[in-house]
Amino acid sequence: MIQKKKLLKDLQQYSASEIAEAVRSGVVTIYELEKGTEGAFTPLLRKRVETILAAPPEPAVEPQPQSAPTHPVAVAPPVAAVAEPAAEPQPQSALADHAEPQTDSKGMFRNPFSFKGRIRRLEYGLSFIIYFVFIVISQIVSDDIIYKYAYGDVSSAEYQGYLTILLIISIPFYWFLIAQSCKRCHDVGHSGWSQLIPFYVFALLFERGTIGDNKYGKNPKE
Repeated sequence: MIQKKKLLKDLQQYSASEIAEAVRSGVVTIYELEKGTEGAFTPLLRKRVETILAAPPEPAVEPQPQSAPTHPVAVAPPVAAVAEPAAEPQPQSALADHAEPQTDSKGMFRNPFSFKGRIRRLEYGLSFIIYFVFIVISQIVSDDIIYKYAYGDVSSAEYQGYLTILLIISIPFYWFLIAQSCKRCHDVGHSGWSQLIPFYVFALLFERGTIGDNKYGKNPKE
């Protein structure tokens, strides 16, 4: 018999069938699984449990004792086994039509400019480093342009042209950091607008993501 306390504490140690059996026997409820397992009871696991609960339980079949025959049983003469022809192997192309495609969901920077999905702390930290390096380089370049313009080494048109080019180059980097911050907010279970909270982007470097899947997508570590 599964104990409720142990089930809520180590939910990942049980299969969907065992969890469904515990719910059916009244040991625990779906509500308690959602609130008491710290996110371990994912939407996918809940769907599997509900599917098992919706199916009628299989009746137990007791073996019937066999009674000894009271009359002699005629034994049929042995029949020679006929070898069946071996099945011809299917061509590789036919097998490939039914094979499920194997996709690798792991990896970083798959969609760096997208606002959908989740990313882990490591990818967000690397994104922050990339953005910081760009800021340092752009600051050095802009200071050099301002210095040359102040001493007359470049004209006003050249000065404005340099600044315009620097601004155009900056837009993808700003977009990149905002998109990555949005997905990091999703990983901890918050809306992407949470990054507007002062200094919250720095907390995202250390805050642990949601265990398992959440409403924003799959766990980026799985």
